[in-house]
Order: sequence, then structure tokens, then C-alpha cells
Amino acid sequence: MLGSRFCEILPGKLTDLQVVPREHMTKRKEMSLMPTESEEFASSLLNIAPIAIVVINPDTSIMYVNPALEKLTDFRSSELIGVKAPYPWWPKETQAKIYRDLSRALCEGLNREEELFKRRNGELFWVEITSVPVQRNEELKYYLSVWVDITKQKQLRDNMRFYISEITKAQEEERKRIARELHDETAQSLTSLYNKIDYLLAREQLSEEAVRRLTDLRLVVDKILSGVRRFSHELRPTLLDQFGLIPSLELLVEEKSTEGNIECSVEVVGQERRLSPQEDLGLFRIVQEALNNVIKHSRATQAVVRIDFTREAVKICVCVTDNGCSFRVPKSLNNPTDAGKLGLVGMAERARLLSGTLRVESKRGRGTAITVEVPG
Repeated sequence: MLGSRFCEILPGKLTDLQVVPREHMTKRKEMSLMPTESEEFASSLLNIAPIAIVVINPDTSIMYVNPALEKLTDFRSSELIGVKAPYPWWPKETQAKIYRDLSRALCEGLNREEELFKRRNGELFWVEITSVPVQRNEELKYYLSVWVDITKQKQLRDNMRFYISEITKAQEEERKRIARELHDETAQSLTSLYNKIDYLLAREQLSEEAVRRLTDLRLVVDKILSGVRRFSHELRPTLLDQFGLIPSLELLVEEKSTEGNIECSVEVVGQERRLSPQEDLGLFRIVQEALNNVIKHSRATQAVVRIDFTREAVKICVCVTDNGCSFRVPKSLNNPTDAGKLGLVGMAERARLLSGTLRVESKRGRGTAITVEVPG
């Protein structure tokens, strides 16, 4: 409901719906002058607005477009009034998707979408559309949509995402190289040193002091070797390339349980299917970052990684939940500056690189759930 105090603003017409008590209605003549004054004001507002505005009837026919929309699309008002969807600025390739967005907006009320439209000459441009339903007596009278041209911002955002994608790929290649060197060189050298110490302790006739020192040294080497292996695994888990996502996540969860002193588990729903190397790596990194956040910030005692293969139109759904404290979830993860949580932004970008979506829910007393879905 839009409330009882509401004014419909139409180009060339204004019907005042504000409820006025009878005791305030003193002069009929004064009241009759108000619509005329408001009519001029409303018409001026819409016609001089620097942003594009279109008013749509419930049957999707166009009631009004302002000069800013004419300038943006190169279509004249006389060509558009009365035209129903699909509109001439809808590209043929995406008409079905845009029509679904329009239908949802008409049903749900206030709505905001980014859409790709075309001008009369075929040139494409992006707009952010904010649509508001205008009602009277609980009945939809028309729909007012405001367009903001975001073509340049969209290009900058797409360029930034391309750079992020390339940086992510380069980062993964560097991680893979370092992990291989740690495994093939550093870990092998430490293993060799450990074995030599073991040999000395078993073969040589040594004093008690020498045995004690060598035993302590062996413990230090063993600790360093375990750290190198753990670091190498975090950089690039070898299981991921050999056996896929689930065994790698099971090992990750086991390590995080020990590291964070919390109860972590993996649940698999449905018939497991093998994913592409990019999907394996992207999902593994998302879960890895989510569990790191759980350990560092949530004060949780339990965490569950649920892998679901049964959802329709979705190849895989991975959800990480915990019973820790909640936090304020950013309204959007598209802008790192606005979001203020680079870990979440990074997870959202990795999901986007898989053509997937990331959803974050955090409620007091119910912990946090991070869900990523990859389409089939």
C-alpha cells in the first residue's frame, strides 16, 4: 500500500488524493484552484527532468515519455505513446529477459534493475531503472520508471572485472608455482634432513647430550616440515587437481577444525559430479575464505560445509554455515569501497567468474550462511 496521503503526478494532469478533514475545507473556490497550480508544477517537473522518465499503464502501454528519454533513445514521444511491450528500445536477443523483469516489477512494486537497451540507430546503452507503482484506492493506476544512463560506469566496471579476472588467474598460477617449489624442493630438503637426523640417532654411538640435542632438532625440523606442507596445501592443494573438489574440501575442513579449534564437517547431498578445474578451484577458494572468516571473526563453535547437487537448473550449490555472531551484510558486493569487506567482495567476484551467484545471510542468534550457486 502506498498510504492514504499520496498525489498522482501525471504529465498534463494531477489528481490530488491527499485526505483533507472536512473542517479544513473552508472555501470550495480555493480548493478548486489547487489542481490547476499543481498541474503546471507536475508538467514542468517531468518535462525538465534531466533523467529519462517513462510512465506505463498496467497493460504495459506507454502513457508518457519525457524529453530526456526521447533524447536518450532517439525515439519521439508521438511514436511511443500507446505502444505496448516489447518496446522499440528492447534488443531482440534479450527481450524475454527484459519482459520477465518488467512483469516482476509490475507484480512486486518498487524495483531496480540494470538493463541493456538500444537507440534508434542500434547503438547499445545501459540504464539503471528504478520503477515505482502509483496506486489509488488500492488499485494500480500506472507505473513510473526513471532511467539513469550508466553506460560509462558499466564499461568501467566491466574493465575492472576483467582486470580482476586476469589478476586472479595470474595469482593462481603464481600460487601453483610457489606450492610446487615448496613441495618439490623445500619439503624434500627438510625430509632429507629429518631422515639424516633419524639415521644418526639410530646408528651412531652418541652421548646423552648429543642424543637430546638431535632429538630436539628433529622435532623442530618435523614442525617446520608440517608447516611447509600446510602452507603449500593452502597455496594450491594437490588433491584438487588429482581427485576434485570434495576430497579437497574434506581435507580443508579437517585442517581448519584443528587450526580453529571448532567442529567442522562436510555434508554432500545428491549424486556427486565432477566439475571443471576452474569450478573446482573457484569453489574451493570461496569455502577456504569463508572458513578463514569463521575462525577469525565469528567466535563460532560449529561450521558446516554443505554441497548440494540436487537443485534444479543448478550444477552445484555450496553453503558454509556457522553458529557464531552475526555481522552487518553490505547491501551490494559489487563495489569494494561501499561494501567495506574485501573478503566477501573477493568471494563474490570468484562466484561471478564461474557465472554463479553468491548470497550472504547473517542474523543475530542464527549465525552466518554464505551460499554460492553455479548454474548447470
